[in-house]
Amino acid sequence: MPLRFFNSGRNRWVIGGGGSEKQNPSAMADYIYNRLGYRTINTLTIDNFGGRAFLEPLTDLFVKMGGKVIQQQWTPMPCPDFAP
Repeated sequence: MPLRFFNSGRNRWVIGGGGSEKQNPSAMADYIYNRLGYRTINTLTIDNFGGRAFLEPLTDLFVKMGGKVIQQQWTPMPCPDFAP
């Protein structure tokens, strides 16, 4: 599956990513750190094996490059409303 990013253009602080395997989130970490210039991030994903397995390589590489993960939020399944 190809690496995908999305940003609605309405909120410059939100970046969504999707894909699979370790390569995609590692590329996302590099993009976020080097191309976008972010040095701190918060994360939000579903609290299951897939969500954690996808996000772990991203946060690990982001921190190794010098970034800081301020907060990681794990939402229970199913989570139809992220507003709270």
